[in-house]
Amino acid sequence: MKKIGVIVNTANTHRQSEVVRVALGLTLMDDRVELIVLGRKLTRSKAVKKNLKLLGMMKGKAYSDNSENELEPLSLEEIAKKLTEYDVVMPY
Repeated sequence: MKKIGVIVNTANTHRQSEVVRVALGLTLMDDRVELIVLGRKLTRSKAVKKNLKLLGMMKGKAYSDNSENELEPLSLEEIAKKLTEYDVVMPY
């Protein structure tokens, strides 16, 4: 089992939605997936809300350094430490 970090650092609404969908899809391989939203506000479309909920059901985690995202909060220092724990990092 791999530990995969998916990083969202784009303001593009469509791309944000796709990144959350990709993170959810990666859980199907029985890998441990964590989504990190850096600095930006994540647009909460219907699809994003649904996929975040499903990500949680698949035991994936979602973090952010921006409290507006209503995800588990992490500081930039904590995020930097987490990046060293992943086998694969996918930045978007």
